[in-house]
Amino acid sequence: MSFSPKSVELLLDLLEIKMSLMHVHDREDAKELKAMQATREELLKIAHKSKKRVGDSSEVLER
Repeated sequence: MSFSPKSVELLLDLLEIKMSLMHVHDREDAKELKAMQATREELLKIAHKSKKRVGDSSEVLER
């Protein structure tokens, strides 16, 4: 699956908004929040790699 750096940033923003609005009421909510946190970490790693690469903003990142 491929993501542009702009797409990764957008996904991070959307995920962080959802996490900030989430209220944990039960185990299922806690599991979902934990999955979102893990996803956020993955996206941050992808974003960090994209900043290290040389190229323009149209560069596509391989996942």
